[in-house]
Amino acid sequence: MKNQLDFIADRLEKHIAETKKITATPNKGITRLPFTLESKRCVHYLEEQMKQLGMTVSEDASGAVIGVIQGKSEERIMIGSHYDSVEHGGAYDGMAGILCGIEIAAYYIRNNIIPPYTLEIAGLNDEEGARFGGGYLSSKAFLGKWSTNDLKQYVDKNGLSYYDAMKLYGLEPEHMIRAQRPLSKWKGYLEIHVEQGPILENAKKEIGIVETIVAIKRYYITIVGKADHAGTQPMNTRSDAVMAAMGLIHHMNEYVLSHKPMVGTVGEIHVYPNEINIVPEEITFSIDVRSSKEEWLEECIELVEEDLKELEGIGFKCKMKPTLTNTVTHMKTEWKKVLKESADSLGFSNMFLDSGAGHDAAIIGKAVDTAMLFVPSVGGRSHIPEEYSSEKDLAKAVLVAIDFINKID
Repeated sequence: MKNQLDFIADRLEKHIAETKKITATPNKGITRLPFTLESKRCVHYLEEQMKQLGMTVSEDASGAVIGVIQGKSEERIMIGSHYDSVEHGGAYDGMAGILCGIEIAAYYIRNNIIPPYTLEIAGLNDEEGARFGGGYLSSKAFLGKWSTNDLKQYVDKNGLSYYDAMKLYGLEPEHMIRAQRPLSKWKGYLEIHVEQGPILENAKKEIGIVETIVAIKRYYITIVGKADHAGTQPMNTRSDAVMAAMGLIHHMNEYVLSHKPMVGTVGEIHVYPNEINIVPEEITFSIDVRSSKEEWLEECIELVEEDLKELEGIGFKCKMKPTLTNTVTHMKTEWKKVLKESADSLGFSNMFLDSGAGHDAAIIGKAVDTAMLFVPSVGGRSHIPEEYSSEKDLAKAVLVAIDFINKID
């Protein structure tokens, strides 16, 4: 086993080193937004690796790259993750899972073993939503959840929509429905991912077996007040959009802190006119709240809505635009047990845990049987250039996944 482990770890290290070069921000982390030159270069790299192994390779209508190896059964297990990134992100988020999938396929091919199920290794597109504010593009496309009108609604900071960007990229957004998969052919979905948090490292565990993926709600909120001179307008007569937003954000934060382990984030803020000596007229900011208890999310959003009504009552104009709503996703119970058996039999320490991050598994897992493996993130850090997970830990997840695939009925 040690030789296999080291061999796979070495291959993963080389893959990571190559894909790390595919970024719009060299030396400043990974920026690989959907439907960009970097996106296309990454797809070409993944296609080449799959073709070298002898896999049947295609790119679907959502921009996902798929490599297939025939199994003893026509039933299909998809093994995948996403190749897009946040801006200035890390080299392991998403990409490590695709490369682990390629190494799972490589194991069977290298050893002349026909897998028990037909395997689809998937590099999925735009899980993050970093460019258009949507996210889960490929995973939702697999389930037929995108209409042409939907693709026109989400736009990037330059006003370019999914629809327009896809056309410029060389895809046909009108044909997105062709990415939909017949669920009758799926045995299920398996995703390997870096944890992106500190739980595994703190517990000194090599493998994490995901039980649930939390619910997420995301919105953009705009508050419009009135611009005035920063020196001459008295404080009690101002309609300061930033001060109004601060009160709402503080109120939301208090709620989140009192409902542990719920989390809430205001990660994006735009202020107009954004001048040092002008009272801010307008602010637009994001809110992202997550919890395994959906009723807490509902209560938190109701609180935000009440605050906005109060602001409207004193003269502000407010708008709240939803961009993402995910309910809790539960991983398949029997598969969690098999993953633990596999990790135990291989001698890898493991534990069950929930995922506080969203993943393609959160979407696909609502339609087909799904399982997910985590590997430790050093320092528990992710979505930053310093993001790192050991390739040897990733190789352990590959071996657990292979044993799992061989065991499930």
